[in-house]
Amino acid sequence: MQRHEYTGPVALRAMQNLTGRLFPDSGYRHIGDLTWAWCLALDRADDNPTAVWTDGGEAAPAAGSPASGRPLAWAWLELPGSLQLQVDPAHPELADEALAWAAEQATAGRAATGRTATEQAPTTRTTSHALSVEVAETEPHLIAALERHGHPQGRRAVHGRSRAVARGPAGCAAAAGRVSDPRALGFTASTRTHTYV
Repeated sequence: MQRHEYTGPVALRAMQNLTGRLFPDSGYRHIGDLTWAWCLALDRADDNPTAVWTDGGEAAPAAGSPASGRPLAWAWLELPGSLQLQVDPAHPELADEALAWAAEQATAGRAATGRTATEQAPTTRTTSHALSVEVAETEPHLIAALERHGHPQGRRAVHGRSRAVARGPAGCAAAAGRVSDPRALGFTASTRTHTYV
């Protein structure tokens, strides 16, 4: 497996590739959410380090192109410490690597700005570093990794935020606004998210 690091979320297509493969069964992220966040980060690339883990290939996924190798995980850190990540459940070991990478990046980012972790809003800890991480209840491999990194279950905040998800072409029709009653198209129960604090 290869890790490819970037300044800013330039490997958007590789991140969307994984997200598209896993949605909605293993997470709540959607490729459109990534695109929206990417647009908001365009002028702040230095504050948005990202990494993509692939199943091979020496060449790193380039901006706007498919990944070199199949994307297995990605992590996007919005400094000072807000982390988005997604890991293929078939490769749960990458969750630990992604969290360690994010903690290292957060520490480097704080050192570059001269701010301490307490001067920056995040309240979640991965090892000794403050990070805020939101995961879905359908991502037990990420929850387990967070707990291994010092986030016991009792330290997480469960939020009622949810997203109804649909499977197959019916979901695409609903997302495109062509259907008025999404329940008729097989929308499943919503997925709750957990923000580790």
